[in-house]
Amino acid sequence: VPARLGLAVRPERLGASQTGATSPSRAPMPPGHAVQGVPTRVTPPRTLSNVLFSWFGFGFSVVVNFFLAPFVVHTLGNTQYGIWVLLASLVGYMGLLDLGVRSAVMRYVARHHARAEDAEASQVASAGLAIFSLAGVIAIIVAGGVATFLHRLFHIPAQDVPVARVVVVIGGFSVATSLVSGVFGGTVAAMQRFDLQAIIG
Repeated sequence: VPARLGLAVRPERLGASQTGATSPSRAPMPPGHAVQGVPTRVTPPRTLSNVLFSWFGFGFSVVVNFFLAPFVVHTLGNTQYGIWVLLASLVGYMGLLDLGVRSAVMRYVARHHARAEDAEASQVASAGLAIFSLAGVIAIIVAGGVATFLHRLFHIPAQDVPVARVVVVIGGFSVATSLVSGVFGGTVAAMQRFDLQAIIG
């Protein structure tokens, strides 16, 4: 059709079905082939250390929780422990403010790090930190609102309401801190330093 209208057609824009050959710019590259002109950074393998430290961190948390739960139950009592579980579950919903940002930071920081694009990786981490800072402020505000109307939202004994309010506020600050630190945790994971993540976390 373009030839009939007197238009010039560039051969490299024709598909393989029209020219019988594949355009060089669209030819598939073999796996592991580096793009020409794009620098790459080789990360030393840390598979064994990452696996060992990850299992060590998991095992340590299992042991601590195994002995901590009975201690908390016997120390607080049935009523206070029930309030503790209720408030912990309530505060845990604030973790939805993560919105998948930590996974995105981990993915794109790893991508830019592999390409030796440190400036772009820093921009991704800074954007994630800004988003999580805002989410942390929201978590603190929500925790303050829940603590204010806690006696109306749940049937909690009057003598336990002041302590429960303090627990909710502390939980809000804890969620905010976890969100902000998630940027640094995602960056460490993007560098494939799961050993440091297991030690810090």
